[in-house]
Amino acid sequence: VSSFNNGMKMGILTTTGIATFSKDAEAVYPNPSNGIVHLKNESAREVEIYNMLGELIGKLQLEKGENELNVSFLKPGMYLLNWENKNAKIIREE
Repeated sequence: VSSFNNGMKMGILTTTGIATFSKDAEAVYPNPSNGIVHLKNESAREVEIYNMLGELIGKLQLEKGENELNVSFLKPGMYLLNWENKNAKIIREE
């Protein structure tokens, strides 16, 4: 697992097509998504969305507990979520 200066961590894609990021990814579902993802959070925070080039695409506000995030503004592809020193990969489908 590689760490970046912005606190994001990136895993290695295995031959099975399953990436190893962190257990935080379990808090984000469904994945892949067609526009709505659910994210469990321990406190009110902001989630940052990065593309695979490491560019910040957007920020969304999280509430404590279960959150429903509308990511339909994202083009289909793979993105990284970063919140509360946690991270997860999401795949946006059409």
